[in-house]
Amino acid sequence: MIAEYLNADRETAIALKDEWGIADILRAVDRRIGRRQWDGLLENINPKVSNAVGKIISSRKISRKSQIENEIIGKEGDGRKLL
Repeated sequence: MIAEYLNADRETAIALKDEWGIADILRAVDRRIGRRQWDGLLENINPKVSNAVGKIISSRKISRKSQIENEIIGKEGDGRKLL
């Protein structure tokens, strides 16, 4: 299952299913899956791994927000936040 996922293109990887929820966890950490699709991932996940996948996606959202804030602060130059 893991090798199949890693060798799949983005569209195929999104469609893969398994009874243990491994594909759901892999999709949650896959950088090929964009942030606009995170909420869709949460709607269709295996209940066995829903908490783990939710935590991973939440962590990625927080990380992305911090990255954006750091970029804005770096561009501003005078130390004030725009957000």
